[in-house]
Amino acid sequence: MAPQRTPEQLKSIILKATQHLVAVGGMQNFSYPKLAAETGINAPTVYEHYKNKEALLTTCFLSIDSEIACKIANVPKSLSAGVRDLQSLDNLCWLLWLPYWNYLTADYDRTLFYWHFCNSEYYTPTVVQQRMQNGKVFWELVQSVNGLSQFSERCNLEMLVWNLVDNTVAMAAKVLRGIYPDDEVNVNTVYHMVFQPVFSVFGQNSGDDNKADDK
Repeated sequence: MAPQRTPEQLKSIILKATQHLVAVGGMQNFSYPKLAAETGINAPTVYEHYKNKEALLTTCFLSIDSEIACKIANVPKSLSAGVRDLQSLDNLCWLLWLPYWNYLTADYDRTLFYWHFCNSEYYTPTVVQQRMQNGKVFWELVQSVNGLSQFSERCNLEMLVWNLVDNTVAMAAKVLRGIYPDDEVNVNTVYHMVFQPVFSVFGQNSGDDNKADDK
């Protein structure tokens, strides 16, 4: 007789299978019967841990988002105090962004689920607020740059952060789907593309130094 799985083991299996099913089939095709077929865990057992499909999908999304927050939170906060010119800003942004990119491009199921969720009806204002807390490192970066050299009053700082974060996710999804290779040129291109609005406060382009060697 197989050993009984703990609640934590069950939840881990459910979340991993949810990521996979959404990654390969999209949000609209996800269902509890498909989850049961994938895991052997029936719907009543799933309901013991997640009250409905929205709770399951949201929990799955926020667990990934929390992992991302841990990856980018390791950059010393004191580094932002050294941002005084374009080059120092470029170095800091690369240091923050590269672990984020590497995390996203390391796992097809995880990132494709994350991308699908961001473009679904389940991506509610409540989820956005929680995600902003998880991504506060990027938010603080944009705010600190704004403190050095003011963005236009007509510029929404929050939108700058979401442009940076969401476009990175979208490009990582394209890499994982085989649309673009994950090579040196494309990594640098994505980096420059998502950070360009932040660098524009200096009236210049992001640095052109080759950073992909650090990957």
